Amino acid sequence: MVQVSRLQRSFGSYSRYDDIFALDTVACQGFFLVSWLHRHEDCCEELYYLTFDNGERRLLDIKQVASGGADGDWQARSTMRLGKDGRLRTTTTAHNAISPRDVRPDGSILAYEHTDVVVKEFALNPNGQISCVLKDSTRR
Repeated sequence: MVQVSRLQRSFGSYSRYDDIFALDTVACQGFFLVSWLHRHEDCCEELYYLTFDNGERRLLDIKQVASGGADGDWQARSTMRLGKDGRLRTTTTAHNAISPRDVRPDGSILAYEHTDVVVKEFALNPNGQISCVLKDSTRR
């Protein structure tokens, strides 16, 4: 079993509504890559990539690569595509709808409906570090 204090900070606080699943492990030279699914509040989930040193089992890096879910007036979903060069490209679309609580009694609006689309590219280097490059970001 690997216990790492950095994981607590990465996943935030835990409650009885949280589940974490190790989905897959890939052995690389000098480290191994683990994909973890964090589900919480019965509505949301994030996919993380973690790398650990082969010898000491110490955490080398952790990145959230995808997310999805819905809660109230918010919903999000990520799609992932692995490129021929080994880079992972994710596109996350998050939609925030306007709700009655966003409208004041005088009719003024506190928040506006919008959709954010964020495209990121992830790559794994020989040292077990996961790089993330923002490729595009739009709000509609």
